[in-house]
Amino acid sequence: MRGITRKRLRDNSAQALQAEARYLFALKLPLIARYLGYQWQIAAFGGCGRVGEDFAGASREALHWSGGVGGRLIIGKRLGALRGDLGFSEYGVGLYIDFNQAF
Repeated sequence: MRGITRKRLRDNSAQALQAEARYLFALKLPLIARYLGYQWQIAAFGGCGRVGEDFAGASREALHWSGGVGGRLIIGKRLGALRGDLGFSEYGVGLYIDFNQAF
């Protein structure tokens, strides 16, 4: 889950739920649009999860929450996306830069 740093939630069984909303818009920055395209997305996301020794053990644990915002540059005709996300949780803040969508 974006926002929980250093993979703090690890065990034999995991339960997680994530959602993300994206909004597509055009932003024609001359240098970027010429080589990569001009379609951008802003995103808001949230998630929760818990872990345990087995499924029943994980079901008894407290939920851990995370959320955040991000931006994406859609490259070409949906060839891929260059994305940056800023996630927040009770464990801190994480910055994630990656190529392609999270899911």
